[in-house]
Amino acid sequence: MQITYLQLTMGQKIIHILLEAVTEDPTNPFPHFALAKEYQKTNDIESARKHYHHLVEHFPDYGGTYYHYALLLIDQNKENEAQQIIRKGLDVLQKSGETNLRNELAAILDQYFDV
Repeated sequence: MQITYLQLTMGQKIIHILLEAVTEDPTNPFPHFALAKEYQKTNDIESARKHYHHLVEHFPDYGGTYYHYALLLIDQNKENEAQQIIRKGLDVLQKSGETNLRNELAAILDQYFDV
């Protein structure tokens, strides 16, 4: 039995639309970010991590990535990886002058880690 688009859950439909957006314009970081968040909502953690990692590697200036990726890693008990992402994000956000995002990321470091 084949599943039709109408039978998909809302999360599956959103993922489908976002995957099309990534295909249509792979240079746009937003669909990757939105996919990571949507995969998190549907508990597909590996796919979420894949898209966050892609953002860090290919769109390092997309500041919000570091905050959400770090929290995902913390939830997955990947503290060392989370600290690496936080530190990389702090550096990127310092250089770009994104003070608010940098402060939020620094707060995660203070809240979860003894540094």
